[in-house]
Amino acid sequence: MAKDKKFVESITDMELDFPQWYTDVVKKAELVEYSSIKGCMVIRPYGYAIWELIQKDLDARFKATDVENCYMPMFIPESLLQKEKDHVEGFAPEVAWVTHGGDKKLEERMCVRPTSETLFCEHYANIIQSHRDLPKLYNQWCSVVRWEKTTRPFLRSMEFLWQEGHTAHATAEEAQERTIQMLNVYSDFCHEVLAIPVVKGEKTEKERFAGAAHTFTIESLMHDGKALQSGTSHNFGDGFAKAFGIQYTDKDNTLKHVHQTSWGMTTRLIGAVIMVHGDNRGLCLPPKIAPTQAVIIPIMQKKEGVLEKAEELFKSGYNCSQSVIGAFCDDLGLDFNTTMKLSEGFGGGMGATQGVCGAVSGMFMVLGTLYGYDDAKADDGVPHDQSRLCKRHAHRKQAERQTESVHSPKHERGY
Repeated sequence: MAKDKKFVESITDMELDFPQWYTDVVKKAELVEYSSIKGCMVIRPYGYAIWELIQKDLDARFKATDVENCYMPMFIPESLLQKEKDHVEGFAPEVAWVTHGGDKKLEERMCVRPTSETLFCEHYANIIQSHRDLPKLYNQWCSVVRWEKTTRPFLRSMEFLWQEGHTAHATAEEAQERTIQMLNVYSDFCHEVLAIPVVKGEKTEKERFAGAAHTFTIESLMHDGKALQSGTSHNFGDGFAKAFGIQYTDKDNTLKHVHQTSWGMTTRLIGAVIMVHGDNRGLCLPPKIAPTQAVIIPIMQKKEGVLEKAEELFKSGYNCSQSVIGAFCDDLGLDFNTTMKLSEGFGGGMGATQGVCGAVSGMFMVLGTLYGYDDAKADDGVPHDQSRLCKRHAHRKQAERQTESVHSPKHERGY
C-alpha cells in the first residue's frame, strides 16, 4: 500500500475513505467536472467516450432482439402524468416542474421527464389497434431529471444519461419473457464487457418501480462491500394499459389490453466500473470500454531509431478509432517510472513501451496490468499474478489477444 501511495499521492487511500477515493479518481481521470448547477455534472470527453462505447455495445444487443430506437419529448403535461396514480405518487418528490414559457405563465405546468412511461403509453394508445401491431419494441437514449437531495458523480445526479426500453405485448406470458430477456441482456453485458459479476433477482413489493407489477434487478458488489443496483427490468402487467386505454383487437375480434415492460441502464455503470476495478493508483478500465487501450511510450527518445519505430507502430494499426486498439504515442524522453505515471489514472488496458532493443529488433514490450501500471522488477518479469509482461511482434492481432488476456482476469477478480 505504501508503494501505491508514493506512486499516486493525489488519490486518497480507498481503505481510509472510500467516498473520497471515488471522488479523487473521477476528478483525476478527468471524467467529470462539477458544474455551477448543484447536483449536475459536466461529463468530460474521456468520460463521455466511455459512455459511447457502453452505448454502442448495448445498442447492438438491443437491436439483436428486434428493438427499435425512437425519441420522446422532454416535457410531460401534468394531466398526462396524473393518469397512473401509483406512478405519479412514486415520482412526485423528484419531479422538476416548468411553470413559465418565457415571461408567460403556462396554462398547465409540465414536468421535465423523470422517466417516459406516460409518453410511451400515450403514443402506444394512438398507434396500436390490432394484434398485427404487436409487439412494439421501442428504446430511447436520452437524459432524465430527478430532483435528488444527495448527489455523487455518475452514481446519483439530478440529470443523467440513460436508455429506457418500453415494449407492448399481446399476452402476459410474452411480457414476462421480454422482462427476463432484457434482464439477461444486462447481465451478459456486465459480464462480457464491463467484467463485472452481478446477482440477478426480483425486488420486494416495497422496492418495486412505481406502477410495476414486478421489478427485476442486477446488483454488483463494490470494493467497499456495498451492492450497487446496475440495471432494472420491469413487468407492468396491464396496469398502465388500463389507465391509458391501450387496447387491441385480438384474432377472435375481442378488445384486449396490452401487457407492457420497461427496462433501463444509466451512466451509473461508469461509477460501477470505477468502484469495481479501480485501485489506489486511480481509474482502471476493462479494455472493451477503454477509449485508449494501448499506450506506446518511447522510453529513450534520443537513441537512434526509437521515435521512428514508435511512430511506425502507431501508424500500423494501433490508431484505429473505437476498435480493438486505440493508441497514444508520447515522444517525451522520460524514465520508465515517470512515463508510467503519465498513464496512471486513465485506465488504459495496456502500455506498450518502446526501447532501443525494440527499435532494433522490431519488437516491443506490452505491459498489461489490471489495476494500474507496475514497473516490472520481479525476477520472473511479472510484478504480481494479475499482470502480464509479454514480448510481442508489432502487429495488431497479437495485441487484440493481449486485451482479451487483460479483460478475463479482471472479471475473475470481481468474483
